[in-house]
Amino acid sequence: MENPLDFLLIQPIYLPLLSFFLNLVLLLILSVSWVYNKSVACENSDGFMKKRSTKMSSTFSKLVVMSCVSLSVFYSVLSLLSCVRWHSNVWTFFDLLLAALTWGTISMYLRGLYTDSHEQKLPYLLRIWWVLYLLISCYRLVVDFVLYRKQELVSVHNVVSELVGVCAGLFLCCSCLMKSVMMR
Repeated sequence: MENPLDFLLIQPIYLPLLSFFLNLVLLLILSVSWVYNKSVACENSDGFMKKRSTKMSSTFSKLVVMSCVSLSVFYSVLSLLSCVRWHSNVWTFFDLLLAALTWGTISMYLRGLYTDSHEQKLPYLLRIWWVLYLLISCYRLVVDFVLYRKQELVSVHNVVSELVGVCAGLFLCCSCLMKSVMMR
């Protein structure tokens, strides 16, 4: 008998495409935001650059930036492992590569944000991204478990990737909540 919830499960071949597309959209939005913020800062500076503090605001900020850097390194290693496995999906490789680039960009963006001002809230874009990242990681993990229960072959590096994604997503979402509570 067919499971009535099977229509909710996207085929595993399409999950890297969805993730690739979302990473690409976030990367483009972050790039446009960065360019816009730099142009506004240049217009308001009157030719003088303020000396930026290189000290980050708190241990909390360091943990958030380090988790983003760790995710970037993790996805870089997974993309290299995917490259070594020639029979893996090409979209999976591009998805992992773009995820590494996106998390590296987020960590640089946060580093610049935290060194400019420790009072500043996290941007809504990153808050939305972290919640979306958690939801997609949970969904991908559910798809892997459903496929495993159907006796289909599930790659170990996919399961590890989704488990790390769920843990990191939970941490980043909790960090958003803690930061907003601390700002009140």
